[in-house]
Amino acid sequence: MAEQILTTKEACDYLGVSYWTLIHKLVKEIPHIRIGKRGNIKFKKSTLDKYLEEQEEKSKSVLQQDLTPHKKEASITELRERYNKKNNGKSIEEIMQKVRSIR
Repeated sequence: MAEQILTTKEACDYLGVSYWTLIHKLVKEIPHIRIGKRGNIKFKKSTLDKYLEEQEEKSKSVLQQDLTPHKKEASITELRERYNKKNNGKSIEEIMQKVRSIR
């Protein structure tokens, strides 16, 4: 069976993106075929499938990074303790209560 070749419109529909996004942004990332003097752009369906799989893998790694604890998240308790020391042992809640009573 021959490789399925998609026009830019068909590729847009397949990827779910606008024509502008495909031509001005994704064409830099996705291998494509230019045909004729006018440079009509065509895409192999298998190449688009591969691109989608790569994007999915990238998002999985980003999600995995988001789930790993960061140094900032681990030091929230430490920051709270520093804040309390600066404010003579008063907790944030105590200070907020005082601010509310002034209003």
